[in-house]
Amino acid sequence: MTAERTPTARVQWVAPMLGMACSVMLVVILGRVLVLQIAPQERIVAVLDAREREHTIGVPRADVLDRRGRPVAISRYVHRVFFDPVEVAAQVEKERISVEELAAAMAWMTGEDDFDIDRRIQVALGENAERARAIVAARVSPLPGGEEPKPLIRYVRIGGHLDDHRLAIVRAHKLPGIHLEREAVRDRVGGELIAPIVGKVGSDPKFSEGIERMMRERLEGEPGAIRYTHDAKGRPLWIAQGAATPPEPAAPLYLSVDLEIQRIATEQLTRAVEDADAAGGMAIVLDPATGEVLAMVDVLREVESVPYPWVDSRKPREEWPRDADLFQRFQFVRPDPVREQDPSLARNRVVEDAYEPGSTFKAFTWAALTDADPELIDEVFEPAPGGVTFINGRRLSDVRANGEQTWPEVLVNSSNIGLATAAQRVTPETFRAALARFGIGQPPRVGLPDEAHGTLRSLRQWNDYTHVSIAFGQEVTASVAQIARGFCAFARNGSEAGTVPALRLNAVGVAGADGFVAQRAVSPEAAMMTRDVMVDIVKKLDDRMRNEQPFAYSMFGKSGTAQVAVERQESWQRRPPGARGYLERQYVSSFVAAAPVNEPRVVVMVSIEDPGPETIRRNQFYGSSVAGPAVRRIVEGTLPYLGIDPDALAADASSTSALANAR
Repeated sequence: MTAERTPTARVQWVAPMLGMACSVMLVVILGRVLVLQIAPQERIVAVLDAREREHTIGVPRADVLDRRGRPVAISRYVHRVFFDPVEVAAQVEKERISVEELAAAMAWMTGEDDFDIDRRIQVALGENAERARAIVAARVSPLPGGEEPKPLIRYVRIGGHLDDHRLAIVRAHKLPGIHLEREAVRDRVGGELIAPIVGKVGSDPKFSEGIERMMRERLEGEPGAIRYTHDAKGRPLWIAQGAATPPEPAAPLYLSVDLEIQRIATEQLTRAVEDADAAGGMAIVLDPATGEVLAMVDVLREVESVPYPWVDSRKPREEWPRDADLFQRFQFVRPDPVREQDPSLARNRVVEDAYEPGSTFKAFTWAALTDADPELIDEVFEPAPGGVTFINGRRLSDVRANGEQTWPEVLVNSSNIGLATAAQRVTPETFRAALARFGIGQPPRVGLPDEAHGTLRSLRQWNDYTHVSIAFGQEVTASVAQIARGFCAFARNGSEAGTVPALRLNAVGVAGADGFVAQRAVSPEAAMMTRDVMVDIVKKLDDRMRNEQPFAYSMFGKSGTAQVAVERQESWQRRPPGARGYLERQYVSSFVAAAPVNEPRVVVMVSIEDPGPETIRRNQFYGSSVAGPAVRRIVEGTLPYLGIDPDALAADASSTSALANAR
């Protein structure tokens, strides 16, 4: 008879067996987990991927500052209210709240109209009801072509940005289905002074302009992201190691523009436009050493004008008008209605609009011809009989009859005849190439949208008539920015004299590449000669402004009074009988200068468009009369601000002028 096993013996046998079994199971589980971690099956990967979401961490656009660090455009976060129609519908069905009560509460919190909120809620709930029925029907009978029904609406905004007071109210009073969202907005704190330069950015390209558009990628930075796993209800469970990428905001962008210089230029340009009863004006201030744009201003003004009386060539010739009044004030300055709605969307006409520069262009032709034929400096030009001459079949005259003129006097007197005569000594190839080196016919590449190329005829289009016209600024077009950039060739010293810098809107030494790009237009000797001659032109300007003297800084510059070419917009348009290619008694009057003479720190150009009839009647429409004073005032306001000491040349000139007035 065998002895029965005692409980103690049974435990001693079973316990090790259970321990071994548990250990084996644990090893199997750990092995399985390890396999799933290293090489999971495709169906498991699909399930895990379906339970992963990625949340993007937005980054605000970089701030835009002026050259001294003053904010121009900044980003900040604001809050909006939105509601989830699905959640609201669930609460309404449970009779926890009615649509009317919800709308009234939201109106109280946000300050919006309760009727509008009520309507939007009702519309969203009704639309979702239709979509829900469509979703159920699609499960029974799929839509043709595999088309999916529209998903339920889960997001409807209410009102605009909340101020701090209303944000606190919304946070303190929780409502079912009502949520807050945070978004970055752009504030243009530089105001209208600089709005067209800064511009704005939007999802639609037509609502994007300026620096905000052209440097969008530079300003946006790199957003971050978090990838996480969630449960069946969408609640986050965990974040894997390395699944979070922090955002990288872009560094602030420093513009070359100085808000104070922009203010000075705006005030003086506005004054000049109003004094001349003009339709508009443009101004630009450059640092000739670096090509930085210190200020860029564009003013439009409403004046009484009429459309040009174009003849419709599609009509029979006998129906063409015969008595069109060609001495009216016609509208030629392009309107820009959008600037009244939003100045940041305004066209920047300083770089976008090209026109015939007239006599300001003569500084380029005089320098180019001097460089091509140095013997001109000793030339004496005979007076034209009666102040009129014909060159290549074109009748030429000067504003006032000149006697014998030296080559420097040709530029000082702004003689069309003298420049056209000298131009016959160079070939079209030489002449055109020299002018192109000043940047004519090329966009200034400031970094703004829609920069004008201007026009410089090709050699194929270049004829004898063109060779004469271009010598004094006709049959060529350029923007204010292009003329001012080319003038920098006379405002640089040493080996850089005669070179034209690349323009830039980012501040030197703070943001962007600091390598300077310049191209040679003329030799240093020709550039310095041109500068010396233009000192005498400014003396005439200062004599006209004797009531505002003494001036602290010497200047050199060139005036220009350009006729306005009649340009058709449609192929059927013809000029009326008796009309010339230029408008009668309508002009674009300009002045471009640099100061101080020996060490130029700024180039300033002002262009006044369409001086009024009374200004023309008084014979005060010339560039030296309407644009020159604005240039002088901008110089006198800008250089002290930049810390430039007054120079002796200006003091000597003021003393000489005062002595002459005393006599």
